[in-house]
Amino acid sequence: MSRTYLFVDEDGKLLAYLSLCNDAIRLEFEERDNMSLPYATIPAMKVARLAVDITKRGMGTGYYALQFAVYVAQAVRDYSGVVFLTLDCYGHRVSYYERFVFRRNLYQPVLLDYDSPVSMRLWIDEYLAGQSQ
Repeated sequence: MSRTYLFVDEDGKLLAYLSLCNDAIRLEFEERDNMSLPYATIPAMKVARLAVDITKRGMGTGYYALQFAVYVAQAVRDYSGVVFLTLDCYGHRVSYYERFVFRRNLYQPVLLDYDSPVSMRLWIDEYLAGQSQ
């Protein structure tokens, strides 16, 4: 189950959409230890889908959609303990999300010989602390 948000311009034209759902990720010991997290599986909110109109790419639309996802994850965190915002992407998109401070998970749940998605996470508290500086 997910919730999809539409981003439209003043004329009602669709600029982007974002789907969010609940998630949990498994972290390797060294990842948990560095963050002082005692459990192997950590609650998260997942960016299940993110798409931007091709004519609006490179204009910050995706960035603002991800900012909205962080805002929602922060609100949910205050009620249910969500720690991360997660997503899966293909290798050619990893650098885009790394600019937004997403990190690759050491544990990758899907390992195919071809076209495997990369599991990534953004630590909400760390991201928000960086934004306030």
